[in-house]
Amino acid sequence: MAQVNHDMPFFTQLLQQVFTRPVKIVHAAPVGGGDIHHCYQIVLADNSHFFIKCNHARYANLLEQEHYALAALQQACAIKVPEVLGTGECEGYCYLVLEWLELSTSGDETALGRQLAQMHQHSSDRFGWAADNFIGHNVQHNTWCESWATFWREQRLLPQLAMALQSSHGHVLSKYVDDFIAASDALLDHHNPAPALLHGDLWGGNKAYLASGEPVIFDPASYYGDPETDIAFTRLFGGFGADFYNSYNHARSLLAGASTKDAIAASQALSLPEQVVQRQVLYNIYHQLNHFNLFGEGYLSDCEHAILSVIKFTR
Repeated sequence: MAQVNHDMPFFTQLLQQVFTRPVKIVHAAPVGGGDIHHCYQIVLADNSHFFIKCNHARYANLLEQEHYALAALQQACAIKVPEVLGTGECEGYCYLVLEWLELSTSGDETALGRQLAQMHQHSSDRFGWAADNFIGHNVQHNTWCESWATFWREQRLLPQLAMALQSSHGHVLSKYVDDFIAASDALLDHHNPAPALLHGDLWGGNKAYLASGEPVIFDPASYYGDPETDIAFTRLFGGFGADFYNSYNHARSLLAGASTKDAIAASQALSLPEQVVQRQVLYNIYHQLNHFNLFGEGYLSDCEHAILSVIKFTR
């Protein structure tokens, strides 16, 4: 990340632009917040705290799309997300101002599973999103589509494969492309999920908990898609326990109209059907390809292994 201006006068002007009133900053310090934007904690004289993401103005659309996704998740009223207080540009930099939350890495995973299931109940008549957004700093294509298999092929797999094949190491994957795309279509044939409101980038680093244990999710890459994609990504890097999955499965079953007995049985299932397991492998290939395109050849063997697994399963 290139250095940005982070002195008191800059943040004073920025917050006065957001709140349209004079502000007095007593503390401004960098904090962790990812590898794309610069993040800060700001404290005002009245002891109000804020979290600010900043970057050069060319990154404005990333922060604008994060704003839109956070707003959609907040409107779903299912799971807490940081409240957006303002977005814009100041002195050649873009910014996103959020409420400051004191977060912990541990909390109520049962609530997280239940609330995610509730969020996934919010639906659309098509798959996609009102605009393209971002997964990391790569564009995530979201053109509306009636068919989930078509959406996954055209808006998820093919753009990431095209980027991978242009890299110095990605040519290794070229021999699998046709068989892999055919395998994706076959695996999703007759799989017709209702388009659900998704977080879109739900790994362990994008969830946390308040002191009360209440779950919080953030840094979304939202769209309407198969809820299994969110669940699949929670499994790729870990960080989610049995309480989360049991609670999610139980709530999803109840919300789908199952009896309490059937919901309990679903939540206590020790294994997933192989078809579901392979769909999760397929869905995570999108993220593995994206990591390869963002971070390089360290992810190439994982991509190749997963692609071969899906091809083999559908033959």
